[in-house]
Amino acid sequence: MKTIANDDSTLHDLQEKVKQLSESEARAVHAAYHDFLTGAPNRAAFQRELSQRLNGDAPYSLALIDLDRFKYVNDTYGHAVGDTLICDVTDRLRGLLPADAFLARLSGDEFGLILATETAETAEAVCQQVMQACASGFDVNGNTLQIGASIGLFLGQDGGLRGVTDLMRCADIALFAAKRAGRNRVCRFDKSLDDNLRRRRAIEAGLSKAVPHGELELHYQPIIDANTLAVAGFEALLRWKSAELGQVSPAVFIPIAEESGLIRSIGDWVIRQALNDCRDWPDQYVAINLSARQFNGADMAQILRGHADDAGVPYQRVHIEVTETAFFEDARGAAETLGALRTLGFGIALDDFGTGYSSLFSVKNFPLDVIKIDKCFIDGLGIEPQAAPIISAVIHLARGLGLGVVAEGVETDDQRQALHLLGCSHLQGYLFSKPQDRARTLAWLKARR
Repeated sequence: MKTIANDDSTLHDLQEKVKQLSESEARAVHAAYHDFLTGAPNRAAFQRELSQRLNGDAPYSLALIDLDRFKYVNDTYGHAVGDTLICDVTDRLRGLLPADAFLARLSGDEFGLILATETAETAEAVCQQVMQACASGFDVNGNTLQIGASIGLFLGQDGGLRGVTDLMRCADIALFAAKRAGRNRVCRFDKSLDDNLRRRRAIEAGLSKAVPHGELELHYQPIIDANTLAVAGFEALLRWKSAELGQVSPAVFIPIAEESGLIRSIGDWVIRQALNDCRDWPDQYVAINLSARQFNGADMAQILRGHADDAGVPYQRVHIEVTETAFFEDARGAAETLGALRTLGFGIALDDFGTGYSSLFSVKNFPLDVIKIDKCFIDGLGIEPQAAPIISAVIHLARGLGLGVVAEGVETDDQRQALHLLGCSHLQGYLFSKPQDRARTLAWLKARR
């Protein structure tokens, strides 16, 4: 009897161990396929589900959801609030999505969504609901948090793809396009987005080699005194002829340089080259454009001072052109930098005046010497009845503050005469000269003497 009892005890122990092992395995499997914070399926589960949909016959769509302003929440309120917000977003989305939808948390603030439809209208309608739900506001620990969502959508009917990696890449391309278009929107993948991204990557790769390979060049466009028609200065304009891509427009490559961070090294080259080039001019100043990333990322006053000293160019012969975007990130730091530059003797010009969100704020709060009126206003002279009054108001504002005014994009003599009558101090545009390289600029200057 004792032996039988011992056997029963041993069997019971074995059964308990098997049960514990089974439960441990189940927990391990669950942990492997679920997000620890929210309990939602994770990236591995999402990819497994997506693989099944790809290899099956049922219709499906894939959406990647990125929360806008989540980094701001983390930085401002702390990671604990950020974690709670992620859980609240997960719960809210679960409550509105169709029962056959598959929602997963892929990373910090990115979610994946698989829908049981490949109809564009249905999938886009669900994505719009997701976007609206994220934008509705969240109450976390007494804080009302406003975020948003950018969504990249890929429809299963757009097939021809080989695997899960291709599917995810296409949805990610669409998500990237949604972010670039201003965030808080849904963007559906199409082949043109893929072509654009490949082109963008080629441009970025080429830009990284542009300075060491000597592919960059500066062209100069004169800035003319409206009263005497003398040449007051030149604006330095960047040009790039890539060995692989040919001539690439600045409107294309400069935004990519800014977003990729390459603008710092390229901008440093521009400053040094422009200062070296202007040494050959009789006494005209050179106007150098600085991007917001350059302006906010370093001690720009000391950098400019050092390069001007190296080139032997007086600070008074250097104007710095900035747009309002340079002020958005750090208004106080921008004001200090501009003040330091003006104290040294550099001129400061506000470029593209009238096209930003707070031009009058910028004029009031930042030390400036010149306002440049954007070409879009000059184009309206003699065509749009409101163009002349707007330009006149800007000129009178500038004169009242002791600022100079440069009208950009002057292309006809009628425009020149109208701007002169309105009191504009300086003019720039194709009427006088198109941008030219250093040698042609010097020849043009000599021909005017």
